[in-house]
Amino acid sequence: MESLQYVDGLGRLAQTNLKRQSGDGDKDIVTLLQYDSYNRKSKEWIPTAIANDGNWVEDLSLFNHSEDSYPYSTNLYAGGPLNLPSEQYGAGENWYKAGRSFKADYSYNSSTEEAFLCAHYAIDTNGRLICNGNYESYTLDVTIYEDEDRHVSYEFRDEQDRLLLNRNQLRSHQGFLDTYYVYDQVGNLRYVIPPALSLAGLTDDSIEKYAFIYEYDSKRRCIRKQLPGGVVVTYIYDKADRLRMSQDSNQADRGEWTYYKYDMLGRMILTGIFKDSSSYDTIQGRVNQNVILTESFDASKRDLYTCNSYPTEPAKMITLIADYYDNYDYQSELPALFDNCKVYVSGVSDPEYNVPKGMKTGRKIALLDDFDQYLWTTIRYGTTGLPVQTISMNALGGLEKEYVKYSFTGQPIERRLEHSANAYVVAPTELYTYTYDHADRLVCTYYNYYKDPEICYPISKLSYDDVGRLCKKELYDRLGIVETINYRYNIRGWLSGITSGSFCETLYYEDGPTPFPKFYNGNIAGQLVQYPTVNDVVSGYGFSYDYQNRLIRAVYGEGSGLADNGGRYSEMISYGANGNIIHHLNTGSRDGTYGTVQDVYAVYDGNRLKSVTDNISSPIHYNNQFLSVSGDDNGQGYQYIYDKNGNLIQDYNRGISLITYNYLNLPETVQMRNGNSIHYTYDALGRKHGRRIITLKASVDVPMGELHSTGSDEIKTDKRYYYCANTIYIGLSKMRYYLSFIPNGYIYSNDWYYQITDHLGNVRAEVDQGGVQYTTNYYPSGIEHDGHKLNLDYAFGNKEYQSSHGVNWYDFGKRHYDMIFGWTTMDPRCEEYYSYTPYGYCGGNPMNRIDPNGEAWRPTYSEDADGNIIVNGYEWVPEEESYDESGNLLRGLFHQAIFFSDNGTFNAEEKSNVGSSTATVYLADGATETYDACTNPSSSDYATVPEGVYQAKVGSHKGKYTALRMSDTDGSGKIELGEPNPNPNYSDGRTYAEGINIHKAGEKNLTGMTDNNSPVSAGCLLIDRNNWDGFIGNFDNASQKTNVVSVTVSRTLSSPSNAMIRPAFNFILNGSRFNFFNNRR
Repeated sequence: MESLQYVDGLGRLAQTNLKRQSGDGDKDIVTLLQYDSYNRKSKEWIPTAIANDGNWVEDLSLFNHSEDSYPYSTNLYAGGPLNLPSEQYGAGENWYKAGRSFKADYSYNSSTEEAFLCAHYAIDTNGRLICNGNYESYTLDVTIYEDEDRHVSYEFRDEQDRLLLNRNQLRSHQGFLDTYYVYDQVGNLRYVIPPALSLAGLTDDSIEKYAFIYEYDSKRRCIRKQLPGGVVVTYIYDKADRLRMSQDSNQADRGEWTYYKYDMLGRMILTGIFKDSSSYDTIQGRVNQNVILTESFDASKRDLYTCNSYPTEPAKMITLIADYYDNYDYQSELPALFDNCKVYVSGVSDPEYNVPKGMKTGRKIALLDDFDQYLWTTIRYGTTGLPVQTISMNALGGLEKEYVKYSFTGQPIERRLEHSANAYVVAPTELYTYTYDHADRLVCTYYNYYKDPEICYPISKLSYDDVGRLCKKELYDRLGIVETINYRYNIRGWLSGITSGSFCETLYYEDGPTPFPKFYNGNIAGQLVQYPTVNDVVSGYGFSYDYQNRLIRAVYGEGSGLADNGGRYSEMISYGANGNIIHHLNTGSRDGTYGTVQDVYAVYDGNRLKSVTDNISSPIHYNNQFLSVSGDDNGQGYQYIYDKNGNLIQDYNRGISLITYNYLNLPETVQMRNGNSIHYTYDALGRKHGRRIITLKASVDVPMGELHSTGSDEIKTDKRYYYCANTIYIGLSKMRYYLSFIPNGYIYSNDWYYQITDHLGNVRAEVDQGGVQYTTNYYPSGIEHDGHKLNLDYAFGNKEYQSSHGVNWYDFGKRHYDMIFGWTTMDPRCEEYYSYTPYGYCGGNPMNRIDPNGEAWRPTYSEDADGNIIVNGYEWVPEEESYDESGNLLRGLFHQAIFFSDNGTFNAEEKSNVGSSTATVYLADGATETYDACTNPSSSDYATVPEGVYQAKVGSHKGKYTALRMSDTDGSGKIELGEPNPNPNYSDGRTYAEGINIHKAGEKNLTGMTDNNSPVSAGCLLIDRNNWDGFIGNFDNASQKTNVVSVTVSRTLSSPSNAMIRPAFNFILNGSRFNFFNNRR
């Protein structure tokens, strides 16, 4: 693969050319940038395929190759010297002709005009939240945003550029939804006030129900946070600023803490539970007194590590996860099951790298229903540092073995999977082989899973269009082709259509025919679906949204204009200020007729569901996925009861007397009031290993809030599912193989089935060599039109449907989804969405958002002019390719990543060089954001980070504020320079640098030397301080804080080669339209 960048006479990037990387390999993919007379970026052309050979392409040629009159986005700027962006038109003729652009205007706050009022919240001397009226006029900067559908929002910032208020306008000027951010005197975020709290007013009760509250120690480390509903999480740190202990509300009641231990290189090696009811002050005092902060390998000790750092009382400690690095000395502790698996097996994978320094070589993970049982994993690596042999235990006492061979660019070309369970089960051996095209994109996948694994059959073939997007997928079984799926996109790269013999889908945005509305901001206006080989009926929905882009109406119809059988399966939803669903109405089938089948209203206690009433008298549900309202409650009006962590534990309407949870807030037991029950087995990583469904011979009356001790003589059926890698087994004393998942489908009873999905991943049809076997349609919320009709219990979002005993939830892995009102537990990432309820699904927009679960980023490579392999960006890797059988993120993959590119404009004579580099952040939800940056030090007297790949973790910059601490990929804390460090503080000839951070630029975005001749950067990488909060917030949050971030520094590339690649359905979540305006100062 070859990528070329052309610069103009002023050194500005003018054109990017991906040489012969079109789908057929005959064309270049060319992107053009144009600038105005003030050196500002004015036009960005969409990638265009042109017959070429890496040469410069004239502007007119690009224009002539587009089928659209406006194949570019246009940036406009406000008057004045600050070059503030004022308007952006995205690509597409329809947007330009309709005058639909994204706008920004700049103003100041007002103490009289409602839209520009900003309450002045502050922290009193007792740490309490108070309101001191409104800010005086002209004391705050206000940016007014208007999206392409005329939705208006406001952003208020103070003189320190801290975000104080996000304000969203309701429809037709009916008011505002405000989210306030309150800081203390040293700039720590102390309170976040979501819209519901802004409307309710500041009382102790409303603050506990809605607010996010943070407390810090003298080192500005967050030591306590309170989430909505009064969920308290406490953190304890050691002298090296590493998280050592944490405790949530449920753990506090049980008198236990979660502990974390590290080795000499700062790698987390042990996680576990410490049983001690001591207070925060007591525990923090013990940690402060602990002199030894790390552990080392010791074969004579429990878990094979010393126990010198706090806690040091093994009798009170339960190990959950133990990780081993650098060698295989831990193998003496492996169970006998591994006796033949302790050495490298030649011939089935790439050659082994014998010195795996810096690599995780082993892990043991506790099963949470039996802390005495651990699942071990051992990993061997090839010479490229990628895992080539991974062997893991499963919960059935068998092994999952994976052997991998890779291409020169790190792509897997062969994967061999060997399964074993126990003496009763004959498990298959699977072999995958892969081929790639000229741009290193996956083309063919071959597969076999029976007795002769050397014979592989094609199971999928992928084709790409001229700009590298997937345009066709062919699915095969052993007898030949089963289905062909074609994909279409609009001018902006948004998925607009899926066509196959079994399922077809058309999505309308701004281009739909009557009666569909026209939406320009990315919301889906209409959806048409058809199952051609089943019947010729075209059906679908027209959609309406509120000003917060939440779906409020989905009107069903049939025919291309939805004029027939209108309203048969419609859905209407209303929301509270925080996005909690307060009204949910569905029409549907009622014994051969159609009408309203569900019309429920909800009452909330904060964000938590309290009670539900049904507006239909004596409802009869012919679809058991609708909610049956019992009318029963706890005597105080509560039909839903939650624990202190915000987990649903009692449900009067579903007849659930009690749900118990493990320390990950995942369900262990669901006890029904009639005595039936469901039991789950998870490990310490949150992976589900088992599900047990018990049905009694006769009902018993279980009091609410209690568990029933079931005797064996009471049981009518005891059905068990065991989840082992990609295989499911069922049975009791004698288990049997049930099915294996393969890409795009599964193998069941020796038959190959493929699941045909829509744009959201919802399973629409199941097909095999005989044609379409099962189909289903969905309401937008995920309810199936006429009940569950697929063969397999994987449907909405391709997640497992839990219908047993009438719970009717979807298991999304981390949480269970109730299709009527949302999640049953709080969002573990709720701090990334302050304005939205922790229980809401996808921001209220299930038509173009999904709940991401487990995807990752992988570096991509190209060859430079000297033939060296360099990282040129990152690509999005789907869940099934991100983790090994043990649930470990595969080596070489990352939850998030940063690519620093260099546009060649750095000038050592300038005081500020912010913008000489661009930091492209690859986020955990598949989106990307860009930030102006600088990768050069303040003076040549200091180290310059060489071009290369590094890692970073959240830490502290000189103890002043949170930043990212960089290191070589071995985690040593050092960065090898390849030459003596020029820093005048070091005269020992060292060739490395320490303390290299990614932090914000100095005052006024200074990157050079300060007035007192001290460097802003002594080798660190700098981010535009005006956007620092947004940048660091991507990493300094509950879900990402402990994750390793991949960091690439390029001195030759002016942009990553594939920053535009992201899931087609994720464009609303990624906020990319704000990036242009975020660089406004």
